[in-house]
Amino acid sequence: MATDEIENLHYCYEVLRRRIADEDDGLAYWQMNLKIATYFLRRYDSEFVPADSRHDASLLECDETNTRGEHPLLQRPSAENRSYPKLTENLKRDLKKRVAKYLESLTK
Repeated sequence: MATDEIENLHYCYEVLRRRIADEDDGLAYWQMNLKIATYFLRRYDSEFVPADSRHDASLLECDETNTRGEHPLLQRPSAENRSYPKLTENLKRDLKKRVAKYLESLTK
């Protein structure tokens, strides 16, 4: 993993820790993303120690707006970003059969 990617993960880790400490909306979602960041940092950074605040100073000195605005770990989930499978004719027929079979089983 490239060094800049590891630094981005450190940045995400700190932002997520702060969001959790501030009890930001979506607390469970941020906790899950923190676990993901922790996993990858433990895997790719041998010097990483969870809850180590050695990167806090660098966060205050740097302008990290691109990382904050673009990194997937720092984005809130939204309905617009989700993709759903398109209903094909085969899927529609299959769903109709399943519903019919279920309704038939209720009448027995």
